[in-house]
Amino acid sequence: KTPPTKTDYIEGQNFDKTGMVIEVIYKNGYTKAISDYTITNGTNLKTDQTVVTISYEDKSVTQAITVEKNSIVELKIKTTPTKTAYFEGQNFDKSGMVIEVVYKNGSTKITSDYTITNGTNLKADQRVVTISYGDKTVNQSITVEKNNIVGLKIKTPPTKVEYKEGQDFDKTGM
Repeated sequence: KTPPTKTDYIEGQNFDKTGMVIEVIYKNGYTKAISDYTITNGTNLKTDQTVVTISYEDKSVTQAITVEKNSIVELKIKTTPTKTAYFEGQNFDKSGMVIEVVYKNGSTKITSDYTITNGTNLKADQRVVTISYGDKTVNQSITVEKNNIVGLKIKTPPTKVEYKEGQDFDKTGM
């Protein structure tokens, strides 16, 4: 008699009968509202589903619905990585970072199945790395300093270290 208040859903949601009035019609024309009907295929709705079936005794009727894909609406950095300061040439370290996926139906999940772009061989003055999952991205702030040379050191001395005046220096082995 009266359709439910809600007919548009996101996949995974359950049919909501709020506002729906089901009425049986008897052969003599008498009608009566009932509440002890059953709903078939009303849980965990699928994107290709267009109706739910309402049954009472041996009769049934369908209620039209639309079910939209439960798409990702946002990617969040729930916990920032342990390390955010780098020297140029280092690679981004995701240790400690927790990424949360937020879906259209309000559900969330933690994922480690994300990709990091611009996270290898970091450049001086780089400010962010980009985390991607599905078609969404989020930026993690970082600082990258120039990796200046602060000195030189002879790790292994040259093979020849004694010379006679006028000989050229030989760097072999150094």
